Amino acid sequence: MSSWTNISDALTDQARTQPDRPALIVPTRRVGGQWRDRRYSYRELEHEVQRLAAGLIVHDIEPGTRVALMVPPSLEFFA
Repeated sequence: MSSWTNISDALTDQARTQPDRPALIVPTRRVGGQWRDRRYSYRELEHEVQRLAAGLIVHDIEPGTRVALMVPPSLEFFA
């Protein structure tokens, strides 16, 4: 049984235990009939989560504050 309290805890755990495994695959566009994609590791995703969280805190948006973010499907969307 895990001690996770939310999805962020699960991400942090995955980034610690398997940092280089793929965490996210984002399709980017069709090229020549094939989808291209960008793959992000758990380490990269965790880094982006921490970066965005720090930016929100700088703007007085603290943990527990409900917000709506309008972001196209991307690394930032999932972070």
